[in-house]
Amino acid sequence: MVEQFWGEGAAYDLAALIDERLCPYPAELVYLRMLLARFGDEVNAAPSCCS
Repeated sequence: MVEQFWGEGAAYDLAALIDERLCPYPAELVYLRMLLARFGDEVNAAPSCCS
């Protein structure tokens, strides 16, 4: 039974699916946003020109 479903399935790129749905932003940007959310009021630095 399972083998029949396996044979009827279409191949797809699982890594691309995960990347598209779960990783729409670069990891570095997520990390920086997390730092801003946690320590935003405590940081005494000039705003970045790359916002």
